[in-house]
Amino acid sequence: MRDKFHRLKARMGMKKAAMAVAHKILVAVFHMLQRGVAFADLGGDYLDRIADTARPSAWSGASTRSAIMSCSNPKPQPSHDPLNTRHGAAHP
Repeated sequence: MRDKFHRLKARMGMKKAAMAVAHKILVAVFHMLQRGVAFADLGGDYLDRIADTARPSAWSGASTRSAIMSCSNPKPQPSHDPLNTRHGAAHP
C-alpha cells in the first residue's frame, strides 16, 4: 500500500492519494467480509512480479505484428465539441 500511496501522491497530491488508498483498503475489507476469507499478503513486489511475467506472453507472435500495424497509421478521431465552438458558431 505504501508504494501505491507514493505513486498516487506524485500524481494527485497527498490528500487525494490518502483517500484513494483508504478506499482501496475499504473495498478489500468489504470483499474479505463478504466472502469470509482471511487477508493474504501478496508481497510488496507483487505488481512488479506479475508485470514481468505477463508482458512476454501478451506481446508475442501475430498479436504483436497486428498491434504494430494498427498503431502505425492511426486514424484521427473527431474531437467532441458539443457547443461547436471551434468553428465560431453559436448555439442553434
